[in-house]
Amino acid sequence: MASTKIDNNNTGQEKPPLDSVASKMPKLKSEKHYNQCAQPIFHGRRKAYKLSIRKKFLINEVLPSFRIRVPQDSKNINLVDLFPSKPEELHLEIGFGAGEHLLAKAIQNPKVGFIGVDPFLNGVASLLNGLIYNNVKNIRIFDDDVRLILDYFPCESVKTVYILFNDPWPKVRHHKRRLVQDDMIRILANITVGGGHIVFASDHADFVRWTLKKFTNSPFFFWEAESKKDWSIRPRDWIPTRYEEKALLKKRKITYLTFTRTS
Repeated sequence: MASTKIDNNNTGQEKPPLDSVASKMPKLKSEKHYNQCAQPIFHGRRKAYKLSIRKKFLINEVLPSFRIRVPQDSKNINLVDLFPSKPEELHLEIGFGAGEHLLAKAIQNPKVGFIGVDPFLNGVASLLNGLIYNNVKNIRIFDDDVRLILDYFPCESVKTVYILFNDPWPKVRHHKRRLVQDDMIRILANITVGGGHIVFASDHADFVRWTLKKFTNSPFFFWEAESKKDWSIRPRDWIPTRYEEKALLKKRKITYLTFTRTS
């Protein structure tokens, strides 16, 4: 895929200083704590409750047709060949929940190949149900820890990565379980095309601050925000998730961040 150079200086507007934004969010415990939290260990549930007969059928009989498997050798996965029709570009969603965002994006963009990663079988079954009902063919699924598969993605193969309402692991002792870590950012930088994007959303202020600091400290990404509306208002063509709608009903503040891969 060809790299796209993003000119972030042609708006004529001065960017808000990072400190002015960060000052409005809760501070992390310490820089030492922040740097230590980088262990890529999976924590979470595979199921929340017993799968129904329908969902068991979807997992056992339908999922294999959409599943991405970890290669038995060290070779990269040819992601384009995973789809029946060659996609124009690839998008990745890490932690797709019940799959409503991923499914809607795939329906809206039939020429884009979407890869969804989530180990939660109840959500995987819900997504599969939507794939069958809507006859969607441009989604592939990895139903395990994302860290097991990303090393097999070719360099500069993904245009957009979605990290939407990921588990914030709010307790300090659990911060090392957060998806956004220095190592993960380096991996995402490796697989994202120049000019590609990381799209992040959360209603957890501390996790927002954590993510903002991690990405802005990285030489591989820059933050696109020009004004407050860029992180407080939904981006254009946004598809709300079920979790997001519940958070809004409870009057929780949601922050939307977009980071661009340097060319």
